[in-house]
Amino acid sequence: MKEIIDILNEYSNKRNTNLYSYLKIANKWNIIMGDVLSKICYPSFFRNGILTVNVIDSVWANEIVMNKIKIFNNIKNETNIVVYNLVTRIDDINNNNFENNNKKNYIKKTITEEHKKWADKTIKESNIEDEKMREKFYNILLEAED
Repeated sequence: MKEIIDILNEYSNKRNTNLYSYLKIANKWNIIMGDVLSKICYPSFFRNGILTVNVIDSVWANEIVMNKIKIFNNIKNETNIVVYNLVTRIDDINNNNFENNNKKNYIKKTITEEHKKWADKTIKESNIEDEKMREKFYNILLEAED
């Protein structure tokens, strides 16, 4: 049975260098991005020096874009592939390890009546019209430290 690296090396001699580059990057993704970032994003495709990365949310996407030069250097060091640009897309990441780690580290705190009154007052003062947005903001306020 062939190892993935042998298949990649064989494939590099064929026509589709973009796919070969993508596979090589995907194979080293954990090393390139590190333990934390590799769990919240993944490479979706590579074409002509442009790497597209799917990210769990816009905050992480911004963090990845701000560090793209470091990511380019890591890719070059690990795979010898030159990336000229990085594009992010927001997408669901189906990574059970990430979800389980978040659940393990999450401790539900007890919300005091005073904190709840503060959150209610803040929501009323915010004048947020969208019901879903108001509910999300309210939940964030409830989780905020006193």
